[in-house]
Amino acid sequence: MKLIPLTKSIDFKPTVKQHEVWKYLIDNTHTIIMFGGGSGGKTFIGVSWCIIMCIQYPGVVYAVCRSRLVTLKKTTLLSLLNVLKEFGLEEGKQYTFDRTLNIFTFWNESRIILFDTFPYPSDINYDRFGSYSFTGILLDEASETNVRAFNVMQTRLRHLLKEYKLIPKLFVVSNPSTGWLKNEIYKPYIEGTLPEHMAVVISKATDNPYLDPSYVENLKRLDPITRSRMLEGN
Repeated sequence: MKLIPLTKSIDFKPTVKQHEVWKYLIDNTHTIIMFGGGSGGKTFIGVSWCIIMCIQYPGVVYAVCRSRLVTLKKTTLLSLLNVLKEFGLEEGKQYTFDRTLNIFTFWNESRIILFDTFPYPSDINYDRFGSYSFTGILLDEASETNVRAFNVMQTRLRHLLKEYKLIPKLFVVSNPSTGWLKNEIYKPYIEGTLPEHMAVVISKATDNPYLDPSYVENLKRLDPITRSRMLEGN
C-alpha cells in the first residue's frame, strides 16, 4: 500500500494550559514534563504531540503507554484516532494501523507504538522495552504505572535525536494521585526543588473551555476530596 503525504495544514488549537505544556515539549531543556490536575485535555495534547512530531520528522518513533493495553485501547487510542481524524489524516492514505502489533506507520516511515506498562511477574525489569529505542514517550495516566517502568523508559529515549537535534522527551500525564508520582515530581515542584530538566503544569477543570458546563457543575457537587482533585487539580 502506497501512502501519500498530508498536503494541507492541520488545525491545532491548544488551550492556554495546553500551549504552556507544548512549549516544554518542543524546547531543548526539559526531558521530563508532567501535565497533571483536573480535566484539562491532557491526553489530547499528548497524542497531538506524538502525531505532529511524526508528521514533521521522518523515521521517528513515539511510544504511547498506559498500564493495561486493553484500557489503552478503550481510552487513549480513541483519543489518538480522533485527533488523527481532526488533523485530516486518513487510514490507508497517510498512515496504516497494524491492530495486531499495535503500530501506526506514517507515509514518511515515522511510527507510533502502543505499549502497556503492567509489571508482569515474568518481566518485572521491563525487558520488553529493551529491544526498542524511541524518540519520545507519552505515559498516559502515569499513576497506574510503577516507578520502575518510569525509570526504564528514560533509558530508551535515543532514536534519531542526534540526527534531528532533539532531546529525549518523556511526557507524563496523570490525574491527581498519591504514590511515586507525587513524591518524585509533584512535591519537588511544590517545594521549589524540581530539577531543571523537569517541568510541571497543573490544570483545573475550568482551564478547559471545551468542557461542557454541566460537567463542571457536577464536579462541584462531589465530596470535598474528589472535588479538590478533579476540579481544582490538587
